[in-house]
Amino acid sequence: GVNRDLIARLGFLAADNEGEQEPANKSAIDNLNAMAKGRGGNFYVNFGSESGLEGVLPGVKTHVIGPPNLTQTDTILSEAHKHEEFWMLRASASRTFRGDGGAAPLFPHFRSSSAEQRTPPHARWFVRRLHQVRANQLLEIVRVLDDAMNNTSLILLFEVGGRKLLFPGDAQIENWNYALKGAPAKELKATKALLEDVSLYKVGHHGSRNATPRTLWDMFKRRRDRNPKGDLRTVISTRADKHGGKNPEDHSEVPRETLVTALKKGSKYFSTQELTGEDELCKTMIIKF
Repeated sequence: GVNRDLIARLGFLAADNEGEQEPANKSAIDNLNAMAKGRGGNFYVNFGSESGLEGVLPGVKTHVIGPPNLTQTDTILSEAHKHEEFWMLRASASRTFRGDGGAAPLFPHFRSSSAEQRTPPHARWFVRRLHQVRANQLLEIVRVLDDAMNNTSLILLFEVGGRKLLFPGDAQIENWNYALKGAPAKELKATKALLEDVSLYKVGHHGSRNATPRTLWDMFKRRRDRNPKGDLRTVISTRADKHGGKNPEDHSEVPRETLVTALKKGSKYFSTQELTGEDELCKTMIIKF
């Protein structure tokens, strides 16, 4: 009894998302696959892994800060609408970060049919069906991430010329969770040391409320609102009134007003919307990235 539907879906995943149910970003995936041909192929990376860029960027050390994979944490399976880390709360609100960041087995009570003794003949049909249910559930979990793609966005930190440049893409809180609070203590310490010394921060997800955790912002030691000689630069790609903001009470405008205020106060702030800034370096960064 081979389940044809199961085989079809496995083939779908093996063929780089070519199938009847296409993900929302299929065109982007096809484009990336085309770019990767003849250049070493695709690299699927996660927190703490090698970036695969070592041969492409000589002299540049690249750290993968995120995303975590499902073995490290399952928090990336869903997206929060409210959180203490979001730029939607009053300044007096609690900033305590909650979440154990731990991971549990997907199906802890599942028991292999090969354990200890062979399955009695009268139960084999039922066991086979249970295996099929579990396989279907695992495949569904894989596809769940199609609806939470920002949780799989790469967070890269580059070390070059004595500076640290942070590019978090569209990563939001569930992605950052592991790097900031959930990883093993030794790795958390090393990651914190990297993030504290960031010189340039490419503001995540166009300045949305959920993509720059307050814990991360509080880590930056180069902020000029902390040190008169602080030299932190922040660059942001955005356009007001494009996303969110329909209901002021939702605090959903992009970029988030409270976040922009903090960025301007604590850093040399540059945006595509204003195309202004205090030096040519960040203007160049905006144009290129």
